[in-house]
Amino acid sequence: CLSVFSTGGNVVGIGLHKHDMSQNEKLVSFDTKNLNVDTTLPYEDESFDKVTCSFGVQYLTKPKELFAEIGRVLRPGGTCIMAFGSMGFKEKMIQMWLLMDTFDRIYVIGSFFHYTNMFDPAKCIDLSIDEHDRLVMVTATKKQNNESS
Repeated sequence: CLSVFSTGGNVVGIGLHKHDMSQNEKLVSFDTKNLNVDTTLPYEDESFDKVTCSFGVQYLTKPKELFAEIGRVLRPGGTCIMAFGSMGFKEKMIQMWLLMDTFDRIYVIGSFFHYTNMFDPAKCIDLSIDEHDRLVMVTATKKQNNESS
């Protein structure tokens, strides 16, 4: 699920399954969409303060395009949080993800932010219990308008 938050505290989401999205009481509205088919986010430029992706980055087949879209919809100074863990549907994960360890995954997500040229350097928050029960968040802040090149 990709969630985006506006200044007024409104939370909207994008996910594959309408039923799952409709059960999320935090969402003011949602769109059902396969971001591996079409990475375009149906929102105006610089319209959100935060974007989160909970346990979905390992399934993205077009991460470069989606991270650029996230940068487009975030306001300058806005934050993106990508969370991943040690669990998931291995048969649906991209092959590269399965071949990497946690540190490689952190580096790759940071690279996705970096190569958009829209974000400050990424940071990592490791909330893992141990090496078998991982919970990691990679975060980045969108550059201020005068910092993009």
